[in-house]
Amino acid sequence: MKKLGVLVFLFVFGLLLIAPGVLATNHTNNDTDDSDDDSGDSDSDKIENGFQCLEEKVGDCSGLTVQEIAYTILSTPDNVFDSCVSELESQKSDDNWGNVKDTSLAILALQHAGKDTSASEDWIIDQSLTPEDLVWYLQQDSNDPSTCNIDYDSESYIVSIGENKQFDEDAGPCLSRSQSSFWLEVD
Repeated sequence: MKKLGVLVFLFVFGLLLIAPGVLATNHTNNDTDDSDDDSGDSDSDKIENGFQCLEEKVGDCSGLTVQEIAYTILSTPDNVFDSCVSELESQKSDDNWGNVKDTSLAILALQHAGKDTSASEDWIIDQSLTPEDLVWYLQQDSNDPSTCNIDYDSESYIVSIGENKQFDEDAGPCLSRSQSSFWLEVD
């Protein structure tokens, strides 16, 4: 179940990364008159010039961050820079790239390049954190004064909520009034 959640996350994250490029492509495709263009280049020439510029700026991807390398790989629709893929793989340490964000981007880029990323996906799944200082509250909201019956640990507790929307009493040892009696803190 966790793997499905991670894969859905990666898919949505990938869509968010690709959307600006698709919108930019859609915008240029909506231009009907290329004759107003100062350079006289067609849309395909502009795209090709963009890829050529990217290749010149990137070089062999050495000296780039994980994010820059991943974006470079993802921005190549027809070809993948083999040197960038190699550089990205060389920056991996113990199935990750240092943090969840960089690892996620690297996974997307390597999947785009047709590489196996299952070990890194497993690493991301294992990165769950459970906060130790989390405080839970129970809140009841009513427009009128009311009474609530709260059952837990085979006991039943009846609490009243006044016109001021505050609890009048605790609900046993595990639910005590908190935050000016508007909530019950779960022990």
